[in-house]
Amino acid sequence: MGYSDVPNIDWFTVGGVLAYFGIPLLAIWYEDSRATASRTTFAFWFLFYLGPWILAGVGIRFYPEWIAELGAAASIWLLVAAYPFYKVLARRARQAGLERVYVYRAIIPGINIAISIALLFMPAKNDTKFHD
Repeated sequence: MGYSDVPNIDWFTVGGVLAYFGIPLLAIWYEDSRATASRTTFAFWFLFYLGPWILAGVGIRFYPEWIAELGAAASIWLLVAAYPFYKVLARRARQAGLERVYVYRAIIPGINIAISIALLFMPAKNDTKFHD
């Protein structure tokens, strides 16, 4: 097998994808404290997690030449804030009575926004099958 037969793999992209999905998976997997999170606490962490993306979108509107810098900064912020956000998401889902499978589905881009908004409005329940 010659050098030209080796596929060109962008390891930075592979690492980014693994981190984007791996960090939330670790946070959800190891969240077994039986703690819960109120809607107010979850709303804070939801804005804390997605706020930089909103600001980056607004910034790109007014400063389109900064698109690479704003996108990179927002992506790094997502990696930094992912672990605490998904731990709080799991706690809020537990309090709302959702099963753990819905929390795992929240890792998928786009679906996480829908599940997070639903969790902002769901009332607390006492009985849950989160750990079953």
